[in-house]
Amino acid sequence: MKSRKEIFEECKKSKDVQLFIDTRMGGLQGQLYCVDMSKKKEIKNYEKTLFKDEAATPGRCTERSIIFTVLGIVSMACNQIVNALKGDEIKNYIILDYITSSVY
Repeated sequence: MKSRKEIFEECKKSKDVQLFIDTRMGGLQGQLYCVDMSKKKEIKNYEKTLFKDEAATPGRCTERSIIFTVLGIVSMACNQIVNALKGDEIKNYIILDYITSSVY
């Protein structure tokens, strides 16, 4: 999480960064955050999701990197990039849950 915060802080300083994407996962669940860097409200909302490394919940060894969860999140991220490039709506927050087979 510390690295995410440092990267985000650098991105906020750059006029070249238009869309910031953060993917997170644990076991059978993933999260995708997309921030339009021209919108202060989106920036503030994303900053609320950052926390100290010590507050993270460690996953069990066998749940840290399930490949289909990773692939699902990456697919969603790629779709958001395509939507942004086309000028279509992007979702600021997506949850991918393979436990319940749901996308929110």
